[in-house]
Order: sequence, then structure tokens, then C-alpha cells
Amino acid sequence: MFIKDFRKDFYDLLIGNHVLIFVNYDVDAVCACKIISYLFKCDNIQYTVLPISDLNDLLQAYKDRRTTSKYILMINIGATFDVIDLLEPEDEQIIFVADNHRPIDVYNVYRENQLRLIMKSDDTDPIPLYEELFRDCSDDEDEDDGRRFSLEELEKRKQLRQWEEKRRKILFEYSQFSYFGQSTAYIFLEIAWSLAKDSDEVLWLAIVGVTEMFISSKIELATYENMCKLLKNHLNRLSHHEDVRSFDDSTNDSMLSKKFKTTITYCKDLQLSLYRHWSLFESLRHTMFVSCKFKVWNIKGHKRLLEFLAELGMPLLQCKQKYDSMDLEFRKNLLGWVEDLIEKYELENIIGSTFILKKSFRGSYSANDVAFAVRALLESAIASQSKYDRFFEAQEALSWRVKTPALDKGIDLAKVQHIAILKQIHDTIDMRMVASSGPFLCCFLPESISDIKLFVYPSCLLHLTKYLLSAFVASTKNRRVINLPLVVLATDPNRPEISLAVGIPPLAEDSGRNLFGKAFIQAGQLLKCEIEPDLYDVSIIRFPTDEKARLLDALVSLLTA
Repeated sequence: MFIKDFRKDFYDLLIGNHVLIFVNYDVDAVCACKIISYLFKCDNIQYTVLPISDLNDLLQAYKDRRTTSKYILMINIGATFDVIDLLEPEDEQIIFVADNHRPIDVYNVYRENQLRLIMKSDDTDPIPLYEELFRDCSDDEDEDDGRRFSLEELEKRKQLRQWEEKRRKILFEYSQFSYFGQSTAYIFLEIAWSLAKDSDEVLWLAIVGVTEMFISSKIELATYENMCKLLKNHLNRLSHHEDVRSFDDSTNDSMLSKKFKTTITYCKDLQLSLYRHWSLFESLRHTMFVSCKFKVWNIKGHKRLLEFLAELGMPLLQCKQKYDSMDLEFRKNLLGWVEDLIEKYELENIIGSTFILKKSFRGSYSANDVAFAVRALLESAIASQSKYDRFFEAQEALSWRVKTPALDKGIDLAKVQHIAILKQIHDTIDMRMVASSGPFLCCFLPESISDIKLFVYPSCLLHLTKYLLSAFVASTKNRRVINLPLVVLATDPNRPEISLAVGIPPLAEDSGRNLFGKAFIQAGQLLKCEIEPDLYDVSIIRFPTDEKARLLDALVSLLTA
């Protein structure tokens, strides 16, 4: 059921108790976990954090600790499946679900007391009415035992079949598209505000959570702009409190705090990936909408990019060195010079407003860059790191402290991801690996490619897929492809028997809704094989590698029906 008062029906219940927290491996979840951990520390609430990568991981983690806590909090896990049916919790346990995935499973909505949703009821599609989905068992007819039925009994059986058919139709229409709701980190920011425990640090975590949802195309531009207005209001409110203490500070020295002051600003900025920590040339090449506009993967597109830089008045030597090392004059005038060329080069998205974190003596970080860095840390391919190491290092990258080695490491890893993605785009288009499968486009990533270990992580594979679709549409003269979705498949080199598949909607559809989550599940039912939706995004699945061809055939059959 939905909670109406987050403080009374959620937070106040936890005071004096131990809380078991299950957290998904996504940036919004990491930010939300860091906020709620701070609040728990303020009120001496004991808690245990367990990062969860898939449903088997969730089942095992709950099995191992099911008797340790009365209260369980699930962050960005649980909204899309029947939690009570899966976990079978103890009668006295209460499970709170704070999740941005949609649609919400109807059983979670109508379960009373034991399952509570920390999300707003208007932040989802209209939920079917209770009487449309459930009926009294006494109304159901007994199974046919060979006896003859009276006219009245036959009419009841007919009505039951009609009700069941209507129920299936209602459930299909409600659940056919997967999409995302409000950022969980932002929900926790509002809880902190209601407790008078919000601060610049808490606000920054919410900003990063919202920003990552936008750059991952989980929310649309209009939604992101509305969220930015709300975040800006919080920023203006908090700016009146100059001496807010940092929950990450390990010192009480007020003079030291003022010396190393950290501030957040909301301003117009270049929407280029990691450009403050890279060279301008490399940032332009690896920013998706810029590289697709210029088609930088071919010689003609590369020359077009150089022409753009020349018209900016930027010497190539300056553009290819690290941004911080560029002459001050170029850095000060860059925004204005780019703005003058937007119309000519059709780069409408290259300038926008964003949040910037300024750390004394440590430079500036845009929310976009931090989101990329944290995401890269969560999906680091460093063999010596466990998934728990990656999770807690991602949390460290969000630290408010002056020294942020984890954040710098994350930025370096994000560059590696961007470079690998652009290289794969070049190879895929050059080798014509994108093929039409009728109702959708399809691409197999060969197991032999050097960066396959990066592309078996959900967000990196999704980023590659969206980049590839944009690049393919820009490269072909066939205008029909703008209306075709894309499915990309990759085999996990660590587990060759398992592959990943991701499906995204056509480029022509300006919507965050995706039908592939439901389509993949239905395909699995047709094939009678195990298909596991990813907790990061249900439009990404893991499935047996041997079923690749049959999976595509099933998808073709479903999408052409």
C-alpha cells in the first residue's frame, strides 16, 4: 500500500530498531542509500546495508538475515514484482519499498500493512481498481467434474470467464510498458527536509540521483527540467544557512571548514561529457549527440569536427590538452563562442543549465560528470574488486570531503567507458553489424571484441545501445529506421552460458516508455526458458546463450502479431 505520511508511517517506526537495507546497483539508489544512512546516523538507528545485483542475490541475502530485523527497506528494488510472494517474510516483518521502477506490481499496491510503498501514488499510471483485479474466492465455480450444470450455474461460469478475460486485458494494458518514476534520492531529500535534517550534502546527492536518471534516458527532458526547478528551490532555501555542518566532515574545526568550503551553483554550462576533466577535443568526440551530428567515426565527420573547432577560433593544440591547462582566455570565452555556432551546426542540446559542485583547491564537478563517475565505479571491470568494493567505492565518490580519490578514479573509468563505446560504434557501423529483423533492428556483439567485459554491465550496455541507434540512424539514408527499435545482445565472458539482451524504443519516440520489458518476459514464456529481468532496468534481461536465435524469433513473432 502507498504511504501517505513518510515521516509518521515510515521513519518514526524505525527509531530504536534495526533496519535491513537492500540497495540496487544504480546511481540513484547509491545516492538514496547515502541520504538515508545519514538520517539513521543522526537518530542512532542501527542498520545494515546490502548491495543487491539480481533476484537470486536478493533471495540469498534475505534468507541469510531474515531473522535479524523486523524492518526491511528496499531501495530501487521491489516495485515491479510481488515482494511478499517472492520473499515470504515473517508475519511480524514490515517491508518498505522505495523504488523508481514502474509499473508498480498491483499486489504491492493492494497488500495491507506488511508491504508499504515509499513513493507518491500520482507518480505512476492509473492503477486498476481492486474489484477489477480481485474477487471473493466463494464467487469462483468448482472445476468441471463431469456433472451437468443448471442454467444459473452456466451463467455464473460465463460471467467468471468474461471477468477473467477482462482482468487479463486490464493487467496487460497496465503493465505492457516499463518506465521510471521520481528519483528515490529526491524522495529521501524530502524526508530529510521534513525532519529538518536536510543540508547541501543531502541536496547534492539528490541532484546526482536525478541527473543520472536524465542522462540515462530514464526520465524525459520536461520531467528533468521540472525536477531541476524543485532542486533549485531547495538550493535557494539552503543558501541562507551558511554554517551547515557536513555529515562527512571528520573535524569540528570551523576555520578549516570555511577554508575548504564546498558550494553548489545552478548555471548555464556546456553539456559535454567530462570536459572539465578531459580535453575539449576528446569530450566533443565522445559526447553522443555531438559525435552523431558530426559522424566522427568516419573521416568526413572527423574533418567536420575540426572545422567546428577552427570556426570557434580554438587552436587544435589548445583543444587537445587537458581543459584545466587551456589558456584562461579560451576557457572564459568558450561558452559564448559555442553559443554563437549552435544554429549553424544544429547543436541545440550543447548548452543547458546544470548543477556544479565547486570544491576549494579541487576544481569543479558538474552533476553529469559525477553521475558518469559513480556509474563507472559501480560497473568497474577491475578483476580484483568485488561487487561490494565497487558499491562502497561509489558511495565514497559522493563524499563531501575535500579529498576525493574515488571520484577521480570514477572519472578516469568513465573516460575508459566512453572511449570503448565510441570504438565499438565505429567498428559496428564500419562492419555493418546492425541488421533488420523485421519489426526491429538487431546487433550481436562478438565475444572476441576487446571491451566485451565492459558491455556486460547493464548501464554501459544500455548506453552503448542508445548511442548505436543514434549513430546508425545518422549513418543510413533509409529514413524508415528512425521508427524501428533496437535490440543488442552480448555474451558474458565470465559466464559464457549466460547472455544479456537490451531493447530500446525507436529514436522517433520521444518517451521514456519501453515495451521490451514485457516482450522479453512473454518471449521467455513462449520458449519455456528462464529469462531474468535486470534490477537496473527491466528492459535488460539475462538469458541462456543457447537461446539467442529462438529469443529473436519469439520477439519477431510477438511484435508482428
